[in-house]
Amino acid sequence: MRERIDITATHEDAGQRADVFLSNKCDMTRSHIAKLMKEGHVFCNGQNIKAKYTVSDGDAFSIEMPELKSAGITAEEIPLDIVYQDEYL
Repeated sequence: MRERIDITATHEDAGQRADVFLSNKCDMTRSHIAKLMKEGHVFCNGQNIKAKYTVSDGDAFSIEMPELKSAGITAEEIPLDIVYQDEYL
């Protein structure tokens, strides 16, 4: 199930760029928010928006986090020569 983040702007938030506002509220970088916007995962009042959108009082934002893709990396059994080993290392 996808994670969804919902945020409503207040009058104190009005006038900010959407990417700046959301990065402050969601603890994400502004570039990550902008990437999510380009990919169509960020909505304001039900509409896709761009990073330069200006926040207004009462705007309802939602971010639908995309599912993480598997890196496809698997562990490999390789021989190791242990040079030094003690109880701390």
